[in-house]
Amino acid sequence: MATYTGHCHCAAVKYTFTISPGLEEQELVSCNCSYCSTTGALLLYPKTTDFSFTDGADNLTEYRFATGSIEHLFCKVCGTNMTAKSLVEGAFSGIQAVNARTLDGIDLENMKVKKVNGKDFTFPSKADGEK
Repeated sequence: MATYTGHCHCAAVKYTFTISPGLEEQELVSCNCSYCSTTGALLLYPKTTDFSFTDGADNLTEYRFATGSIEHLFCKVCGTNMTAKSLVEGAFSGIQAVNARTLDGIDLENMKVKKVNGKDFTFPSKADGEK
C-alpha cells in the first residue's frame, strides 16, 4: 500500500488516499466522454474507503450530467476537477476516480496511460439504481 496526497489549484481542498500497487505500477485512464475530454482529467481509481478529503471539503461542489449517476466534485473556489464517484450500486461502485493531475509531487510524464471509450458507455440512471 502506498499513500498519496493532492490538492486543488488554490489548495482550498486537500485529500489523501492509499492504493495498491503504488503509482509506479498503476495505469492512468484517459476517458473520452464529454466531461473528461473537456476537463482533461487523467484518472486513478483508489477504493472509496481508502480515500478522504483532509481539508476544505466544504469548498467542494458537485456536478452531474446525463443520467445523474456520477457525482463529479470540484473546488468551488478555483474550479479544479478533483474526483468523481458512481452513485449507482454495481456501476463502478466502491471506487473514487481521482484526477491524477491534482496529485502532489508526481511526474505524470512517465506514467502509463490507457485510453477508455467513455463516450459510448451508457451509465444506468441514478433512479434505475436506487433501491
